[in-house]
Amino acid sequence: MANYFNTLSLRDQLAQLGKCRFMESSEFENGVEALKGKKIVIVGCGAQGLNQGLNMRDSGLDISYALREAAIKEQRNSFKNATSNGFAVGTYSELIPTADLVLNLTPDKQHSNVVNTVMPLMKKQPLEEPARKILETLQRNYKCEYDVAGSIGKRYRRQDEIGTPYCVTVDFDSLEDNAVTVRDRDSMNQDRVGIDQL
Repeated sequence: MANYFNTLSLRDQLAQLGKCRFMESSEFENGVEALKGKKIVIVGCGAQGLNQGLNMRDSGLDISYALREAAIKEQRNSFKNATSNGFAVGTYSELIPTADLVLNLTPDKQHSNVVNTVMPLMKKQPLEEPARKILETLQRNYKCEYDVAGSIGKRYRRQDEIGTPYCVTVDFDSLEDNAVTVRDRDSMNQDRVGIDQL
């Protein structure tokens, strides 16, 4: 089963991530009765996902957690949060196709269109100036951070942990080809994208 979201262009993915629907109170008249007997999968198990899952399980619902394969293999905090509380855990491809409802919760920090992090490869000129320009451009439409602390691998890992969906890395090639590396948190794919296409 192909993942529809991953077939979209980066621009369309960002637009999709920025959409949500507010539910009417009338949709909750019967409490969680409409969800009983349904298989509910929560994507990720950070603080918010864990607490939502615990509340929903206490209401009698069938909850499991879909995590990245690396999070399961390396037994990261998200894996420990879910398993230590007795939840079933699996990869996206194992759990999502069989789910009746998938919850992909956005961390509180990210309740905006999307959070990107712009990172120059190194904390020095000539990379900082174009990185800051890209940050300013993206901040017109998205909530963004600028991160220069530590190695690029540590920055990616830190952004993964807080749920940043995309990291934009400015490197020395960017000075020549006017492109940046965009890293997708979920697939961990790194694609070269023209700065004008961000």
